[in-house]
Amino acid sequence: EGITTIGARAFIRMNQVLSISLPSTLQHIKTYAFDNCSSLKSVFIPEGVRSIGYCAFQNCSALEFVSMPNSLREIGVAAFWSCQSLDNVWWYRQ
Repeated sequence: EGITTIGARAFIRMNQVLSISLPSTLQHIKTYAFDNCSSLKSVFIPEGVRSIGYCAFQNCSALEFVSMPNSLREIGVAAFWSCQSLDNVWWYRQ
């Protein structure tokens, strides 16, 4: 029991968010979920997440770090489009 999906456009333009650590029950991040979160610097995606939707993190211009789990099976087109600060993606194993 718990949150399994971050819905489409759920956190769009939440400019005050600097970092997110998602719940361990999460399985899906839908389209545009964090679009235009211009202050977001890091995202920790837990093991169990299977999909990241189309443009989910687009225009997160301050995003520098993303952790990706082995459970991830699908990353949508342009999921990290225009994330010009992104230079560190970390894939991990449990």
